[in-house]
Amino acid sequence: MTQDFVYGIVEGPGRSRTNIIGLDGRSRVRIVASGDLGAVVSDDNLQADLRDLPVPELLEHMVAYQRVVEQVMRGGVVLPVRFGTRVADADEVRDLMEQNRTTLSEAFSRMRGSRELEVAATWDIRQVLGEIGREPEVVAARAAIEARGDPTPEDRVALGRLVASRVEARRATTRRLALDTLEPLATSTAAHALVDERMIMNEAFLLPATDIAAFEAQVRRLDKVFGGQIDFRIVGPLPPYTFCIVDPARVTLGEQQAARRTLKLSDAGDHDERTIRDAYRRAAADAGRAAAEARRDRSPDADPVGRNGEDLKGAEELLLDLARTDAAGHRAGGEARDRWIARIRTTGSGEISSATFGGGG
Repeated sequence: MTQDFVYGIVEGPGRSRTNIIGLDGRSRVRIVASGDLGAVVSDDNLQADLRDLPVPELLEHMVAYQRVVEQVMRGGVVLPVRFGTRVADADEVRDLMEQNRTTLSEAFSRMRGSRELEVAATWDIRQVLGEIGREPEVVAARAAIEARGDPTPEDRVALGRLVASRVEARRATTRRLALDTLEPLATSTAAHALVDERMIMNEAFLLPATDIAAFEAQVRRLDKVFGGQIDFRIVGPLPPYTFCIVDPARVTLGEQQAARRTLKLSDAGDHDERTIRDAYRRAAADAGRAAAEARRDRSPDADPVGRNGEDLKGAEELLLDLARTDAAGHRAGGEARDRWIARIRTTGSGEISSATFGGGG
């Protein structure tokens, strides 16, 4: 069965086809329109599960995905869709947009006019270690060890821990100074992993596109503050990979029905959020009482690790997500069909949060 890769969602879709080559290296990217929204897709000719690919090949495809999203961004705002998302055909991706139009529209209203910039800062770790080695506390600790004669393994470990703690303290102080300078221009920030010991910070910033020049000027100011001893590198502007990833999930009819049964709700149509939350509270209370009785009776059916509670919470979250989808986007046939949920994933802090999208949390 043929499938399509999905790269992102755009506003005001124009041309149905672009000159951008897709993830498989052959197919051209096209836009599937649904009203004022469009999905950026291309044919899937890989015939492989991305999860089964060797890491180098997988990374090549991730780079290709990012290339497509970033080229599309040149024409306006794009909400990136989780890497590796596939749909069966144009009808399915239209369902995704129509059933989640409110969520996607709210995400666009948040991201419109904003760009993501990433700032990586590195230092010369050998120079830093040399400077720390001359600090009075470290000099005194080394002298005390040498005064006792041959250092023991414990001595070396203690000295190593002291030096490491001084490195981390200096890294934290430097990062905090940099963030105090840059954060006022951003609406949200997020820390990425430090990939090696040379890195001081690896931060993503969401900011108005109109403030990019001022932000870059602040980074140059930081370079002067640190006397050129720290290398600040800006990546971007980028699509909001960190702050607004559309994470679609196809919910089968069986999964919908199972969630309703778990919370003892009828299978006739959607339930509103209040009904779902009330059903969850009742079911959780019943499960708590049953678990307490089983523990008193030392029953083998006791649930000491809380599996029942996890099932109940999962059912509640799924049904709440379904309740927030757009009823107008469901095809004829009521509930007797699969549905799409588009969750908005964000790792940022500040004013952007996942609860903002899709009607709140």
